[in-house]
Amino acid sequence: MLSFAARPARTSTSARLAPRTIGTFVRPRQPILLGSLAAIALALTLAAGAASETDELGHHTRFTITLGTSGTSASSGIYGWYHSLPSLALLVTVLVVTAVAWIRLPRPAWGEDVAHDTAIRRTRADNITRLASGAVLLHLAVVFNSLRGTASIMLSVSGNELGMISLGTPFAAMQPVLFIAGTAATVAGLALWMLAALTGVAIRTRRQVPVHTS
Repeated sequence: MLSFAARPARTSTSARLAPRTIGTFVRPRQPILLGSLAAIALALTLAAGAASETDELGHHTRFTITLGTSGTSASSGIYGWYHSLPSLALLVTVLVVTAVAWIRLPRPAWGEDVAHDTAIRRTRADNITRLASGAVLLHLAVVFNSLRGTASIMLSVSGNELGMISLGTPFAAMQPVLFIAGTAATVAGLALWMLAALTGVAIRTRRQVPVHTS
């Protein structure tokens, strides 16, 4: 919706020769940011999916640790293929819709004030990036929190004269990092959405003030 102008641009009878390309409104750092977040989501999807096992229903949602050759094991849920593949399809949809929204920005003709029109379209491009990046960040927050829960499982058995033997996941030490990453992704995602909402309201309420000269 942000790729559509709030109201049709008023044009004069004279042609505006100023160029209108995607690069005029979309800054290079915007696709780089969104692409980087998508790459992180893809990497986590592949890593967690490869570590997942099938549960009783045949869904890849289980992670198991086994103690030696005794057959003693403990299981926990994980962000496996069953959850990650649909999310990955939605992620691709978000990227495609975002790219289409960026491509649509240069299409309407210039308004009466090219500089003012450019500023508005750049703000709309920023908000498109903020909404898409915020969505990916909130998705990453869910993934980080899920993996933190998986990392916390612990298997303890009695080893007779050796006492209790405990075994954790190979990435148990990453629990604090996953907690910080999940919290940071949540805060950043919500902040981007809030910023998009506030600047979107500013675009709708902005008015050009005529300048009177004597």
